[in-house]
Amino acid sequence: MRRLTPCNRCASPFLAIGSTAAVSSNGGPRCISSSDALSCLWRSSISPRRWSACQTVKPVTVGILSPGLPSIPPEYSKAFRERGYEEGRNLRIEFRTAKGKTEALPELATELVRLKPDVLIGSTTPATLALKQTTDSIPIVFFFVSDPVATGLVKSFDHPGGNITGLSVADEYWSVKTVEIVTETLPGICCLTVLRNSSNQAAPVVTVAFEKAAKTLGIELKFMDAGSPDQLNSALTIPLEGRFKTALLSTPESIFVAARTQIAEYAERQHIPLFGPYRADAVAGAVMSFGASYYGQFQALVGHVDKILKGAKPADLPVEQPTAFDLVLNLKVAKALGVQIPQSVLARATELIE
Repeated sequence: MRRLTPCNRCASPFLAIGSTAAVSSNGGPRCISSSDALSCLWRSSISPRRWSACQTVKPVTVGILSPGLPSIPPEYSKAFRERGYEEGRNLRIEFRTAKGKTEALPELATELVRLKPDVLIGSTTPATLALKQTTDSIPIVFFFVSDPVATGLVKSFDHPGGNITGLSVADEYWSVKTVEIVTETLPGICCLTVLRNSSNQAAPVVTVAFEKAAKTLGIELKFMDAGSPDQLNSALTIPLEGRFKTALLSTPESIFVAARTQIAEYAERQHIPLFGPYRADAVAGAVMSFGASYYGQFQALVGHVDKILKGAKPADLPVEQPTAFDLVLNLKVAKALGVQIPQSVLARATELIE
């Protein structure tokens, strides 16, 4: 015979089925509203993972630090919802951005740590380093980080150690493959301009990878440096000249993500093909984008956060690297530029924008 349990909030009896009873702020059981119950039942019919998440409404706080994004990307909320976390119900997100001014990151990191969140998220290497230097107790999950070992974030990929783990974007692999695809798409190209954030602590790692790839493929590289929105605005007023007015490659940086339309317009004014790391770059006007699935990285990130919220220790969670990469071609832009994309590249595309 099932037992009626008194609600800790309103003292009304309710039927406790398994572990679906909610928990009040002082730890006792409480009844859930009819809308909450219907929501949980509906979720259970869709996904066992979501049903599991509905078994508790204990709120959690996640702090996010970004060096350049102006606001929280919608992918965060979507990925958290898939794991059963919803803002206003059981999730509170504290977002802080340096708006491209990396010197502001330490102060913002201190501000987030003072809030005592359950987990901190560092978007890119500079943001994660600022968080690491601020706390050694609150779990930190990073993503969009090039080489967490070389930059001192973790001891190793398999055994991060300390209070930090996360996702590496496999920049070395991406750099090499991207340059290969550029040369395959533009046969005979002699030179390539690469838009780079020189203020990112991972810049030397990425630079070496690009230089090795270029040497192997027999092309010259020129780096266009921009470490802040102001520097980017200035760089985009200077046209490419001579043999380097052939193609532009934008690297995966938050300040470039925030300015992807501006970068696409810069390339369009000079009538040169633009290559980027994310699908949204191709949508904005790049001839091609190649990189790890943008949303897939958010899903993997939140997967790490979810494990930590359920008791896992960052030191025991290996750093993940992407295994699936998307190649998106904007055929409309290619046609306007007179770029004939080879069949070998078309055959590998995961999406064609026409």
